[in-house]
Amino acid sequence: MIRFHEKNFKKICRQLAVKDEIFRSIIDEYGYPPMWTRPASFQTLVLIILEQQVSLAAAYAAFKKLKDKIGVVTPKN
Repeated sequence: MIRFHEKNFKKICRQLAVKDEIFRSIIDEYGYPPMWTRPASFQTLVLIILEQQVSLAAAYAAFKKLKDKIGVVTPKN
């Protein structure tokens, strides 16, 4: 399994574009997608799970309330 990062992101996108015509057409029309990164932390995991369940705005609001209440979001907290 290839782990993507900023240095190989566009290369992997090009490889996908060769295999998938729709992906290729998106890159041709709009360019490469942004390479968003987040810290590798428990807080990030919690936020990603929330984002999958509700809208991004609602997820961030719920996460902010949690963080305001307990401080740093850790498994123990």
